[in-house]
Amino acid sequence: MKLADNSTLTSDEALNFVNLNLNDYALTLGSSTSDLTVQNAITIDASTEGILTGEADLILLSSLNMSQGLLGSTGGTWVLSKDFLKSGGTLTISQTDLELKDSIKIDK
Repeated sequence: MKLADNSTLTSDEALNFVNLNLNDYALTLGSSTSDLTVQNAITIDASTEGILTGEADLILLSSLNMSQGLLGSTGGTWVLSKDFLKSGGTLTISQTDLELKDSIKIDK
């Protein structure tokens, strides 16, 4: 999936994508049932990029690299199966279960 603008996905079934290219935009999951699984690595490297999961689940089967932008959750579960490297940007998590299956490195 490649974003062409800031987008909100709302679904009553879990969504699965091989790739997620934010393309300098933000993706918002619109409901607690809009769970998202992404197979390949995600990079958030622009101030306008981000993923806001709200109360939905986020399952990343590969690495997440964040140097700018926004990553946020207000509930649900995040499963990070590979490395999470954060060297910049804003990470906001509240009332979210976090499962780390590999390493996490936060430089800032």
